[in-house]
Amino acid sequence: ATKGQMYQRFVFPIYNEYGQIHGFSGRDMSTRENVPKWKHLGRKTKWIYPYYVEGDKGFAVQQAIEKHRSVIIVESIGDLLNLLEHGFYNVLVSFGLDISPKLLCHLNSLDVDRIIVSLNNDSDKSTNRGARASVKNYLKLLNHFDFEQLSICLPMKNDFGEMKGEDFVFWSSKCENSVKDNAQSILSFAQKMVESKDLPVSLAKNIKILRSHVT
Repeated sequence: ATKGQMYQRFVFPIYNEYGQIHGFSGRDMSTRENVPKWKHLGRKTKWIYPYYVEGDKGFAVQQAIEKHRSVIIVESIGDLLNLLEHGFYNVLVSFGLDISPKLLCHLNSLDVDRIIVSLNNDSDKSTNRGARASVKNYLKLLNHFDFEQLSICLPMKNDFGEMKGEDFVFWSSKCENSVKDNAQSILSFAQKMVESKDLPVSLAKNIKILRSHVT
């Protein structure tokens, strides 16, 4: 961490279900140019973070997921940290734009009523990669979960790290919108992705499932 691959990074150890460290994620803290903001060591597709992190009061994330019976999926540890600061502990990190098979299996093992996909909101870019990825993940999850369990609720800013108190209040109320209204917006976005050939055929077929619920 002081002179190796994580030099000048704030490093987070990634724990597995046995309490063993099986990876590291490091946030660059320098002023170096052309350096990736985040660097990962280990197989991030195997990570379920921070589900197995134990604090002074036990496994806070596990307890929050059980209490709220819901999970918020975010893109990075930076997003997670600001959500924790504002009292949202039922959060898991995807470490990128795709929900891995390992994370998908873990979600299947949880007894939850709702899964909220909340990747970054790149609305200031010509292509909103976060929104597109959220729709793809939503359609993927439709293969495993009931329609009523799923929703997309993007951050009010580019990502959760940029949000402040009032933003979280508005975002939280937005997440409470009806599943059907949420799905209607997702359906419209997904259809545009089909037109632009930005949706794999394996996921495009799930649009029919979505349409059957909102029409």
